[in-house]
Amino acid sequence: MASYIPALIALSGVAITLLYNFMVQSRDRRIALRKEVYLQAAEAMAGFQEYLANFADANIPQDKHKEMLKGAAAAVNKIHVAGEIETIRRFEAAGQFFAEQLQKLQRSRFQLILHDMKMSNLTDYIERVEKALSGLQTMMQGLQREEPTEENVRQWHGTMELYQRGEGRLNELIDERSRLIDERLRLQLALVNGALSASTEFRVYLAQANLALRNELKLSLSESEYMGIIDRGLQRLRRSFEEFTRGLEEDAGIREE
Repeated sequence: MASYIPALIALSGVAITLLYNFMVQSRDRRIALRKEVYLQAAEAMAGFQEYLANFADANIPQDKHKEMLKGAAAAVNKIHVAGEIETIRRFEAAGQFFAEQLQKLQRSRFQLILHDMKMSNLTDYIERVEKALSGLQTMMQGLQREEPTEENVRQWHGTMELYQRGEGRLNELIDERSRLIDERLRLQLALVNGALSASTEFRVYLAQANLALRNELKLSLSESEYMGIIDRGLQRLRRSFEEFTRGLEEDAGIREE
């Protein structure tokens, strides 16, 4: 019986080693799977920031805007399945901030759309008035070529009166169009301002979410130093952003003295 003891000890050692290796491999597979999920979520969050930054760019079609968020919600939702509570909390805070800012930007864009519709209707109206005035002018020129009978003179004066009233109305409409053009510039600048501001402030939420992911993946990092880097970067961005918006306002000629 004693001769079997060393063999049993050896087998036990092998079993323990196999079990340990299995546990390590299982842990590594879980970490690898979680890392893939987290990297997808981090990429999706960066897409949120890009979406906010480009929201006011009229040169990007709406379908291209939607592509920026394609699959983002699904990637972030995986955090709720695989993540710990602190990571979920930080991602939820970032998502809430994104949704709130997006609603504000969508309202600004809707105001701009309504304003453009108003300008389009006004432009059509101006064209109709101009066409009517051109017709009245043609009538007066025709009457001038005819014999100056009492009836012709009466018609000419009546037409001139209509023309003068129409011309006065046209000037009012042109002034209104100029006002609307200035107002559109303000609305457009407000949209640009809101988009860039939202994108800049979103960096804080993105940084906090990144820290939560790193903590879960055991990727050590000094949180205070990291957030210090983010904060200094935000301060530079804010200063650059203020200079940029001031330049836009000056270029548009609407900056208040």
